[in-house]
Formats: sequence, structure tokens, C-alpha cells
Amino acid sequence: MAEEIRKAVSKVRACVSLEETAAALREALKHPKVMFLGEILSLDNVQALQRDPTTQGLFRLTQIFSYGTIHHYQNEKEEIDGEGKEMTEGMKEKLMKLTIVSLCGNKRSVDYDTLMHNLRVSDMTLLETLLLDLLIDGLVKGRIDSENKLLEVDSVAGRDVDPKDLMRLHQALSLWKAKSDESISLLDLRLSSFSSSLSLPSSSSSLNSQLRSLLHIQSPGAHSDEVMSNF
Repeated sequence: MAEEIRKAVSKVRACVSLEETAAALREALKHPKVMFLGEILSLDNVQALQRDPTTQGLFRLTQIFSYGTIHHYQNEKEEIDGEGKEMTEGMKEKLMKLTIVSLCGNKRSVDYDTLMHNLRVSDMTLLETLLLDLLIDGLVKGRIDSENKLLEVDSVAGRDVDPKDLMRLHQALSLWKAKSDESISLLDLRLSSFSSSLSLPSSSSSLNSQLRSLLHIQSPGAHSDEVMSNF
């Protein structure tokens, strides 16, 4: 899959005209193994598509394939693909798989009802076919529990992030870092206080003597001496 993505990126990057770029981009969107389009979307010639009225819909469609879901496409279909020419059946299936990947993020399991509701499908056979493809391609690692109608998730491939969500993600990471720093500082303070209260000397014999005192050992036997010699 990585090789297909690399080739697609190279092909789109080499395009000069708007028409060539649009054609190469459509080819990448249709390719069943080019599942991640974030690098393609960042190319300057692809970014230029959003400034031309004839290719704005294609650009938005590429954004949806990069970090959106089938829900986004359905809601914006009239604006980005009014005549339905851009989205083929193969592309729709690909976007449904990407939607499943998003739904599986940070979850240990996802039930069929949730998946079918978000995919807007009622065909369980179609759903299990999509799930099987994802497992085979390694985009989701886990297993299908047909009896309980569950997808059990061990891990899932990461998708690209909507630039609008980057600030929220940055804030969340900053908050996590601040709390981690606070916890580490508190731990350092407690360790320092504990060490001071012990007034641990540097010599091994003095250390043994103080530990015996703390443990209220008056006359340790041979076994105790052996244990204490390990300090």
C-alpha cells in the first residue's frame, strides 16, 4: 500500500496544468490501495484546485477522503458533486472503509449497528466484506465477531487530521504535558522529602545500620545478615 501511495504522490506532483493535476488526482482517489491522501492534498498544484470553480468540488472531495467520512460526503454532495460524476461505486466503498477506520479510533470494539448507522447501509453482508478487506489490508487489526455482531479492535491505522482540529489537538497535548510536568514535580518533591527524612549516609555499613534501626532489628541472625548485605 505504501508503494502505491508513493507512486500516486509522484505522479500528481509531476503535473503542471490544472487539467493534468485534476486527472491524476481523480486516478489517486479511485485507486483502491491509495487510502491516505494527506501528502497529495498538501501539494501546491493540488492546493491550486480550490481556487478554480471547475475543480473546487474535486478539491473538497479530496479533503473528505483525507480526513472526512461518508457522512461529510452525503451532507455536501450537492455542492461538491451535484451530478454525481466524481464519486464512483469503488470510491464510495473506499470512503466507507475510511469511515470505519475513523469509527474504530480509540475503541476496543464497535458494534454492527453503530457501523451501519454511520455508513448509512443496511446490508450486513456488505459491512462484513468491508471489515474483512480492512483486516486483510492491515488498516484495522482485530477480529470479526459475527455471533455478537461486533468488530473487536486491537489497533487501527491513523488518518490525516483536519487542519481545523490541529489547534484543539495542540491544546489537548499541551494540557496533558502540563499535568505530566506537575505530576513529575510532585513526585520529585516527595522523593526529596523522603530522602531527607532518612538522612541516608553514603557508606554501606552505616546504611545497613540505619535500615536495621528502621526495621527494629536488634540481633539479626545469619539469614538477616545475608539479606542486609545485599544493600
